Amino acid sequence: MRSRLTLVVKPSDTVKRLKQRVALVEPLPFPDQELQLDGKTLEDEQRLEMLGDVSLRLIVRATSRAFCIQLAELLKARAVPVVELALLYSHKHGATVKHALSILGFQGSLSEFLGEQKQFSVAESGLVSCTGFEEEKLEKEKEKEKPFSINACLRVKSTLGNAVEVSKALLVQSGSTVQQLQRRLLEAELIPFEAAQVTLADQVLAGQCQLGSYGVKAGDALTMTLEISKDMLLHQLAGLFEGRGLSVTELGNLYCYRHGAPVTRALELLGLRGTTKDFLKENKEHFSLQSGCVTLKETRPNAAEGELNRRYLDLDAEISSRPAVQEASAALETAIKTATEGSFLSVHKALRGGAVGRGTAVEGSCDAEALLVVKGMPEVERGTWMPPLLMALVVALQDMGSGDASVVGDSVRLRFPGFEVRLSLDAPSGPLALGAERRQRGAARLAPATKVTMRLLKWWRNQQQWSDRCRPGDELLEELVASTADTTPGDQVEAVRAALGALMCYEQVDNSKDGFDHTEMVKRAMESAGRLL
Repeated sequence: MRSRLTLVVKPSDTVKRLKQRVALVEPLPFPDQELQLDGKTLEDEQRLEMLGDVSLRLIVRATSRAFCIQLAELLKARAVPVVELALLYSHKHGATVKHALSILGFQGSLSEFLGEQKQFSVAESGLVSCTGFEEEKLEKEKEKEKPFSINACLRVKSTLGNAVEVSKALLVQSGSTVQQLQRRLLEAELIPFEAAQVTLADQVLAGQCQLGSYGVKAGDALTMTLEISKDMLLHQLAGLFEGRGLSVTELGNLYCYRHGAPVTRALELLGLRGTTKDFLKENKEHFSLQSGCVTLKETRPNAAEGELNRRYLDLDAEISSRPAVQEASAALETAIKTATEGSFLSVHKALRGGAVGRGTAVEGSCDAEALLVVKGMPEVERGTWMPPLLMALVVALQDMGSGDASVVGDSVRLRFPGFEVRLSLDAPSGPLALGAERRQRGAARLAPATKVTMRLLKWWRNQQQWSDRCRPGDELLEELVASTADTTPGDQVEAVRAALGALMCYEQVDNSKDGFDHTEMVKRAMESAGRLL
């Protein structure tokens, strides 16, 4: 059943209000409705002023089951004449039973329709009763339509190092899809990028599935994570020109219309300062700006590099969440908690280190360490007071079942399958404490994108077959990435290329100087040709 309506609306009208106006003209008794623009579903809260003069498509999903549920709700536990049931339906849903049946494509009367349904029984007296729908099932169907509140957390991470996190309470329904939730949250926070991942307690939710299929209920916390890059914005802008020149204002208006947010918002999320005009000037390899007119150069942004950048980010998300990394992080926190709360040590603070503490751990490189700053200890004569404290710490850790603990040198080592945790002690102003605090501050200053590059380089190294004299260590790779971080704009393609380029420079180092075979290491870097995949 199709019909076409022409309506004049106010800019302040919402999509929900438009649906109500359509229902006044064309009675639509079925609640499952979607208003679409170019195949994209519009949310009820969205204002029409953002759409302009357009043709919209209202899709009404009418099914016999939905109609039967509506009739069963009217009957409840009593039997009524068919005529009375038809009047009750018309009163509640604003449309006649005959109209509802015509939408379903059923040509007979209500009595004939009920006679074909197993859920209803029509007596010779004309009384109809519901026999197939249990009240519990009806309540469940109603529950699906009841809105409830969830806590949605949106995390936007830019490859340029910027990170934004917002939390918002949203009213949803069990029948709402994950994709609809994504769209609502992105539009509410003016996020012009897509392809976000939604998780519930570490479970990834598929976009086409309904929230109810995952058991989402009131009060649940859902997290939506979005990785963005400068390359994404370049591709979005490049797609607006269509072979013609535009003024900066026109380009900005087109972008806002297409993606639902201004270019300045995209720049803010990426962590870039300046105006749209500044961004265009900085990317002159892609855009030409002359006398206020912007044109797209023939060398469009490299789509292959954009895909490679996305693959790098996907790879990092996968390697940084592997069980070995999570277990090492949990073991470090458990060891610190046991030493702080389960022993007699008066620990002032714990300074985390190693790859786990710096946030650069990958499987096979999960060294975890912490220096416990003990109050009341002197800065000198560490060789006198430290050994008994280390032995006491081993006893406390063993009593708590925290791995295989033993004293090795001036620290306690907890050995686990595949990794170990190292705990050491010092006075508040001791040399070890000052050095550990300095290293922790340095790690905290690293941009998130830099840590991503460090993890990717370590993963690349772990995929190679190395001889004992040529395998680059964690410290070397992290130092190379940190030294080249300021020379790249932050996209992982360029960051990886710069780091591997720096690794090639070791060709100039004398191999006999430290017994390290730099030549083989450089050869591996050259074979990678600036990319890890």
